[in-house]
Amino acid sequence: MLAGSHRYTKHWMQWGQEGTLPVVRLETQPGDLTLHYGDTMHSTPPPTGANAGRRVLYYKFAEEKTFHFVPSGCHYNDALFRTDSSGKVPTRAATY
Repeated sequence: MLAGSHRYTKHWMQWGQEGTLPVVRLETQPGDLTLHYGDTMHSTPPPTGANAGRRVLYYKFAEEKTFHFVPSGCHYNDALFRTDSSGKVPTRAATY
């Protein structure tokens, strides 16, 4: 997981372009469960065993009022974490 990537959904980089940004490795064993914020930049290597695989469950929750604040076609993080005039994303959500 790329630390800090939860702050925005439109990632400006591809894997391998992290530079000095902190990458956190999640050590897991077969049968382990990980829960994480889906907007973090994350990946997993391909299965290596003949019968290897993984089970995935995606769940999303948003209150009805959310759709009054988030424009169509945008993610709620895009509404909260807007870029400044230099193109940088703030570390705290914007308040209106």
